[in-house]
Amino acid sequence: MLLRRKLLRDAHDCLGWIARVGLGVMVAVCMGSFASAQSTGISPEQLLQLQQMRGSSTGASTAPQPSVTPRETILEPTAPQTLLQRTPLEDILSSRAGIRLQLFGYDQLGVGRAVTLPQVGAVQDNYILGVGDEVVLTLRGQENSEYRVQVDRDGNVTFPRLNPVSAAGRSFGQFRQDIAAAVKRAYVSTEGFVTVGRIRQISVQVSGEVGSPGVRTLTGLSTVSDAIFVSGGIKKSGSLRHVEIHRGGGVIVVDLYSVLIGGAQSKNVVLADGDKVVIPALGGTIAVAGEVRRPGIYELPARHGSLSVREAVRLANGMVLPGAYTTSLLRTMPDGTRQFVDVSNLGNFSLHDGEIILVKASSNISVNQVKLMGAVRAPGIVALGKFKTLHDLIPSADIMNPGAYMLLGIIDRTDPITFQRSVITFSPLHVIQGHENFALKSDDIVRILTRSEMLHLLRLTSSRDARFATIQGTRFAGTDASSTNGTGMQGANGPGMQGFNGVGMQGANGAGTQGFNGAGMQGFNGAGTQQGFNGAGMQGVNEAGTQGFNGAGMQGFNGAGTQGFNGAGMQGFNGAGTQGFNGAGMQSFNGAGVNPNA
Repeated sequence: MLLRRKLLRDAHDCLGWIARVGLGVMVAVCMGSFASAQSTGISPEQLLQLQQMRGSSTGASTAPQPSVTPRETILEPTAPQTLLQRTPLEDILSSRAGIRLQLFGYDQLGVGRAVTLPQVGAVQDNYILGVGDEVVLTLRGQENSEYRVQVDRDGNVTFPRLNPVSAAGRSFGQFRQDIAAAVKRAYVSTEGFVTVGRIRQISVQVSGEVGSPGVRTLTGLSTVSDAIFVSGGIKKSGSLRHVEIHRGGGVIVVDLYSVLIGGAQSKNVVLADGDKVVIPALGGTIAVAGEVRRPGIYELPARHGSLSVREAVRLANGMVLPGAYTTSLLRTMPDGTRQFVDVSNLGNFSLHDGEIILVKASSNISVNQVKLMGAVRAPGIVALGKFKTLHDLIPSADIMNPGAYMLLGIIDRTDPITFQRSVITFSPLHVIQGHENFALKSDDIVRILTRSEMLHLLRLTSSRDARFATIQGTRFAGTDASSTNGTGMQGANGPGMQGFNGVGMQGANGAGTQGFNGAGMQGFNGAGTQQGFNGAGMQGVNEAGTQGFNGAGMQGFNGAGTQGFNGAGMQGFNGAGTQGFNGAGMQSFNGAGVNPNA
């Protein structure tokens, strides 16, 4: 006992002497004292406490250690990254919906990636301490010291002059309060500040539908999503809504949709040492397509097995834009047939596995609008309520482009009932002067022409008038007409036929068209020809009337009589003999249309 006291006194003397001489001398002189201490049964921890007590008694303060630079732990995935392949489920539902769809969430949780975790730094109060965590106690006040102690195997933390404090399994917030209270009891005018230094490592097993099942070494800050990432991600055959964490004989179910979508119920469980993460197979699914912000295939909740229409649309992030929509349900019947059900007003209607929701706009009509186009400085759509007349829309020439044609503009108007389009012309110059101030209607299109557009229209009009003048001029009134009614009839069955259907045809459709399609047309297709040529007269042409058409000359029409038909008979065809051919109808044909005697 006397020897132990002597050694303690020698240790105190060494500490005081070291403060004056230096570190190098301390190592040389005190080694003998430390060896004697070990030989007498004093542990190094007790000797360290004696040194700290010596420093306090001599009034020397221990300078706080500089803060450790934050370090990070990077957890690499154990399986190589692979591209996600489409599944038969995605192809089938995409085919039925008429749009390419994919399973929701697997683009984020279906591939492995590196996870970066801070190894040092502040942690939240809800962090659960465990064996291996390093706790840092900093004293400020009369005592200025810093101590770093790990949670031992018993789950306790022991600081100098403090009783052991239980740490493992407790939240960091509770542990910090207990340490602060213990410091106030043990030290005078001193406050204690507690932080977590190095985070412990934990061992977690990951199994089920993941890219690389197995045991993972993580940190005490790792979550279930971290374990999934370093295991290669969840396969498309695995569930995102029924992830199981087996811990201490119980099971914690995690819905990763809450992690992906967020919200108040977001739940990404922090793992503990010895946890087992199980990814079961994919459950029932439904699809949402159409005018929603996030079309896709969504897994049904694990517990309910169904989802309401309103919840399904909410999963798809709602409608693209506000408005009126029609919501249809495509379901497959037991016999394999599919049918549509209107669920637009049935927000609580339950959806089951394999069903598809199709959202479409019920109305895509814009009303009370007018579109201004053409040679204007600011083309576009304006409200009809503000621009009710043309003068409201075109108040001055300032809105025109320099190339505007001020004498012609058009209003393209569509009837809302018959959808018949009509065009109203106006002069922009007159509108500016207060004239031709037409009232506008919904969906009117007002176009101001440019000078180049107007010149193009004039060229087209001039070309068309030239063609009509040619048709109405020499082509019909000239030689072809006389040829048709004169000797050219001989050519009706010969070379003249080319003239009748060639150049002469232009004449037939020119001025003669009025006669052919006018009063004469009535005779040709009316009571005259229709009855005479195709009616009883037709019978006469092809039957006994054939003899009446040419008399005995019908035989001669194709034989020697052809000369008579095209010879002197031609005079009879265009003369009184015409009456014998078509009767009153031929008079119509040769009346207002082609009068051979004119």
